[in-house]
Amino acid sequence: MQNDLINDDSDWPSSYECATSPPPAPPSQPNPGVTGLGAPLGAPSPANVASNLSNKLAHANPACVVVAPLTLPDIFKLSAFPAFMSRSAIFGVGRPGHGGPHRGWLQAAGNYKLNFEGECLSMLDKRVWEALVRIAKEKRIDVQHPFKVTLSAIARRAGVGGTGGLALPRVWACAERLAASQVQVDLEGSTRVGALLGSATKVGRAYFVQFDAEFAMAILASDIQFQFVDGRRARLKLPLAQWFHDHLSTHRPSPLPYTLGYLRDICGYRNQDSAFPMAVRKAMAELAAGCPGMVAGWSIDEVGVDSTCWRLEIERGAERPCPIYPASMKTSFPATKPSATKRRGGVAL
Repeated sequence: MQNDLINDDSDWPSSYECATSPPPAPPSQPNPGVTGLGAPLGAPSPANVASNLSNKLAHANPACVVVAPLTLPDIFKLSAFPAFMSRSAIFGVGRPGHGGPHRGWLQAAGNYKLNFEGECLSMLDKRVWEALVRIAKEKRIDVQHPFKVTLSAIARRAGVGGTGGLALPRVWACAERLAASQVQVDLEGSTRVGALLGSATKVGRAYFVQFDAEFAMAILASDIQFQFVDGRRARLKLPLAQWFHDHLSTHRPSPLPYTLGYLRDICGYRNQDSAFPMAVRKAMAELAAGCPGMVAGWSIDEVGVDSTCWRLEIERGAERPCPIYPASMKTSFPATKPSATKRRGGVAL
């Protein structure tokens, strides 16, 4: 029952496929519309606008230097985050710090095209990134500069149990992985390139992080944002249950099933393929028990011998997604639903 992007009715496949198509090959030549910091060429970023203004003022009167602060958009929507992060394998279901390096394309839903370089990220890494975004919004941090953080504050917002022992080092390890990653994603016709964190630095006993300002502004202002129920995801024990929680939170209900082959690729599952059906059963059981408003029931239709073709059908509860749209996007779900005769094998949502 994979659900479409809000304005992508054309993405419904015309026939059922058990296996997903491979992501497109990376371009052989550099994209002339991409810069290393995430802004298309010719489009001045908020940070550059502020810098240019400051330079002009300083040239006119060196004693009067004004640097405009740059804060994250939608500052009063603390729990709103980009859809592509929950509709792709960028934050997978593996153990934190055990995924190994990745360089290349990742499976992503609908119109998203996603390239990633760095150590494979986990759902814990995602929760830490979201916690840092919330802190920056709450405190109206100027994201053009490093800011001091406390690991206990990050852990509390990320739902990490405990504030000592191994909990706090785990939180900081997540920040370091985020700072070491490089992401390329297509959003609203523009390719954005940057890091999930610009830096994560320890000075003595103090910890400082900095966002890649242009990339952070781009993904928070150019993609659909979805709000999650605070604290509920952290109470789910299984990473795959957490991934389903976020994935379903960004999709409206649909009668169409998922194939397990598609789910395995898009959730970043890296264990043995034969173990994935049982992992899905455990995750769905936990999700249905902990979030009945999201999942009222589920079943797996074991079609044939190849488990990649088995179909997961999910009966949704009364809960519905809470999208926040950029100004350039449609502001409602499409009124016309795809035909029920079209079955999705996993190439589009």
